[in-house]
Amino acid sequence: MAPGLCPESQNRQFRKHEKFPATVQDRKGTSLRLRLSKAFCLICNSSFRGLPEMMTGMDMSFFKGKDGCIMDWKCQLGIIVPSWNTTMEYECWRMAPEGVSIHASRIAHTADSDEASLRMAEKAPGAAELLAHAKVQAICFGCTGGSFRKLGVDQEIIKNIETLTKTPTTTTSTAILDALKHLQIKSVAIASPYAERTNGLLAKFLEYSGFRVASQKGLDVECPAFLPPESAYRLAMDVDCKDADMILISCTNFRSMEVIRQLEKELGKPVVSSNSASMWKLLQLAGVKRKVEGLGRLFE
Repeated sequence: MAPGLCPESQNRQFRKHEKFPATVQDRKGTSLRLRLSKAFCLICNSSFRGLPEMMTGMDMSFFKGKDGCIMDWKCQLGIIVPSWNTTMEYECWRMAPEGVSIHASRIAHTADSDEASLRMAEKAPGAAELLAHAKVQAICFGCTGGSFRKLGVDQEIIKNIETLTKTPTTTTSTAILDALKHLQIKSVAIASPYAERTNGLLAKFLEYSGFRVASQKGLDVECPAFLPPESAYRLAMDVDCKDADMILISCTNFRSMEVIRQLEKELGKPVVSSNSASMWKLLQLAGVKRKVEGLGRLFE
């Protein structure tokens, strides 16, 4: 099944792109009438390489990437998301280069309290173990707040998951630090949906890690997935200041992917979100070196 589509939607999209011959001849010349569902299952269960000769009469353009080659999943990446998060999976799928698939595991989370966030950290290894069953090449604990609320908790999460799964792991907060180092950033402006206290904890985490926080602003909104990307755009424009080398849009449940490139163009400085940092680090851990365009300076 193509990523992100239910079976019925998949069939509709497949019918829109594919042109099936009425009959197909096998090697002995026997006429075989293939139903759409049967042919589709055969393709999904194949490796997309060396398809049976009986299928060679099909138009395979729907399955081809930008380079004209048949697409094949070469890398699987795992993310652990809070149960109420509906943004991270969506944005990671859109950021993923061809041949990279995204697989998610969830942890119950419906409140932004310190206790609830740190409870997620405790449950992360169990969620990661399920991802390891799928043999993903890298795992990210995808809750920014859950990985900076207590200094050092991000490293605890990484250690616990890697010990259990033997899979390279990061957290969103750790990925943000690595992104800042990669871009040689010294000071940041924080734009987030958080309450003032939570923004303060993020600032403390960044300063403890060697970065200066030039300004910060939060929307004081829980579960911000309902906010359009324009909210992140306006917030980033408001929080920008001359002393900030970069804008950090924090929270994996805060939509911003669509506005990163425009913000960088208008502000003349890097813009990194929780999800862009997470995806960038996952690709690094998995050894994927394919260039991803349109996602800002971090991916250049």
